[in-house]
Amino acid sequence: FISENKEIKVEIIAGNFNGTQGIANTFTPINLFLIDLMPNSSITFKVPETHNSSLLVISGELNVNENKTSLHNFVLFENNGEEINLNTEKQSKVLFLSGEPINEPIAQYGPFVMNTQQEILQAFDDYNNGKFGVLN
Repeated sequence: FISENKEIKVEIIAGNFNGTQGIANTFTPINLFLIDLMPNSSITFKVPETHNSSLLVISGELNVNENKTSLHNFVLFENNGEEINLNTEKQSKVLFLSGEPINEPIAQYGPFVMNTQQEILQAFDDYNNGKFGVLN
């Protein structure tokens, strides 16, 4: 998706942005967008209020819902509205993430994230026994 004025470029990795669907298939509803804003540009889009939403400023600085943020800042949104507004005077790039909470337990160790410690142990066993395939 590229806006009509070409001041904003949105790469839709997953989810739906203003009616355009990303190519990634997910098990739960998520949005993952890479948004490039040219100097003196702004964009407004909607995300379901039930989603947990955040963004990471990859370059530049911008206003997020009228709050200034800059390079490497992580913004965690409250679940109290659906509209997100980004505007900038400088060229900026952000990674936007949102998703419906899955409300399940989480166990993590090394590169593995599962629901229980037993599943983590099984993942390591599967990995050590070559069940994850081979990279050439």
